[in-house]
Amino acid sequence: MKRILTAALLALTLLAASAAEPRRGYRGFVDIGTDINSYMTADGSHFVDGDHWEYYGVGRRTFANATLSSSHGFQFNPHFFLGAGLMGGYSSLLDAAYIGMYAHARLDETFGRYTPYADLRVGVQFRSDGPVYISPTVGYRFNLGRKTNLNVGLGLTLTHRHDHNRDLVYYDHNGNQRFVILGSSNSLKPAFTFRIGVDF
Repeated sequence: MKRILTAALLALTLLAASAAEPRRGYRGFVDIGTDINSYMTADGSHFVDGDHWEYYGVGRRTFANATLSSSHGFQFNPHFFLGAGLMGGYSSLLDAAYIGMYAHARLDETFGRYTPYADLRVGVQFRSDGPVYISPTVGYRFNLGRKTNLNVGLGLTLTHRHDHNRDLVYYDHNGNQRFVILGSSNSLKPAFTFRIGVDF
């Protein structure tokens, strides 16, 4: 086990040492990622004595999105990139696919052999729980040879719930009730984000 860890560390060190500097001109990205968050949900609800709703099976549950995205734009110098992208994904919260578009800004730095980056994506998602999409991440760039780099990032994704009700009911593809979300309306909901991909 020690040998495997040592070999992995050595490989990462060599990749880090040879990370290529971004050059002025076109630059593209392809990424896969996941956003993970939790919601207070209920298995169902019923109206009690004509007065109020009562919930059962209440608990906090974790949900994840799986997303594929691609950005394209211009690298102005070794540090600054600006472009736009498209994404598509699946939300386990909504039991539905979604698409979106975003503006993409990125800052690459080099500190000796270390090559971190900061990334910001702002746009819209066509989802029933709200259109706003804001996703800042920080990460590390590994050179894969010539102009191709591997990017690994961690961050947050904020989505805006624009509903007018405190409690929402979602349905699966068969029309059955899945759960009720308990929470405030008109709020930005943060999700933990992990993203990995390549640029070229």
